[in-house]
Amino acid sequence: MKQYIQTIFPAEFKRNPAYWRAFILGCMLMVLAVLQLFQFEDFPGLIAAMRLPGGAMVAWLVAALMPLLEIASLPYLFSMKVPAKLRLISMWCGVATGALWLALTLWTSLTQGMGLQSGIFGATLPANSGWWSVLFAALLLWSQLLTMRELPKRRER
Repeated sequence: MKQYIQTIFPAEFKRNPAYWRAFILGCMLMVLAVLQLFQFEDFPGLIAAMRLPGGAMVAWLVAALMPLLEIASLPYLFSMKVPAKLRLISMWCGVATGALWLALTLWTSLTQGMGLQSGIFGATLPANSGWWSVLFAALLLWSQLLTMRELPKRRER
């Protein structure tokens, strides 16, 4: 079974474990995006409950932007062979995802306390905000930054 799974992935995955770490991070972001999109009709209301400055318009913008950024970061994390500019955009979308989640969880924890849903898992899995969500978002950002440092540069056009 292990040999079959290894034949699915490119040879680079065998030589450098950084590709596997990036792949696992990509799977995590994919799970977050699926959970957020599964009940997307409730997700903007969940973000609006955070009482962000700007009201409902900002809540809808953030609710649409979060899954989009998470999905846009997948080509870099899954080591897809894409043009260099698209790979660079995908890399920075991953950083923006972590930074935005860190800002949202910090805002929620400082202004609302722990009685509000964090929104990291969308409306599908209710998870209260608090310092655990800030830590989760910080680890998400930190792992993206470490992945950026570890993954070798690709030379595609």
